[in-house]
Amino acid sequence: MVDPGHTADLWIYQLHGGTGASTLQELLRRYHGLDAHILANGWPHHPGGELAPTLAIARTHGAGVEAARQAMTQWGSGELPPTTRVMGLLLVSDGPKVVDRAALKALRAMSPAVWHLGWVDQWRTLTPQSSEHQCSIRIRMTLSSIIRALQPATWVNPAAPLTP
Repeated sequence: MVDPGHTADLWIYQLHGGTGASTLQELLRRYHGLDAHILANGWPHHPGGELAPTLAIARTHGAGVEAARQAMTQWGSGELPPTTRVMGLLLVSDGPKVVDRAALKALRAMSPAVWHLGWVDQWRTLTPQSSEHQCSIRIRMTLSSIIRALQPATWVNPAAPLTP
């Protein structure tokens, strides 16, 4: 766990290098005015009790899928502090091919929510801050779905007791 020393609207937990976290951070800021911060060394934890809504992010290649599997296993075990609110997992395509559907299905079963951003060739040559950086309707819909998941009523804590 990492104490980031400040709060944010959303924590983006980058599960490995090259996830696209900085692009996501910029898109959330640009299209939704969201104050999102990136963590690369562990889940956020605020010892003072402030909630830390967190989105894990990984690419769809083998190492990314394995990092996502490990992170969702950790979340599912209830090891995370109650202030770490894992909203879900964002998978970002690592190439133009179709993502491994079996791996995606397995991750969906392990995660509170899973979103997928397909391959965008333009993102290889433009910086996230570029004025030429465009988002398709599909990507904007995915971003909006992530924003809706920030509502506290949608958060899942696997360690919480079930209420009748």
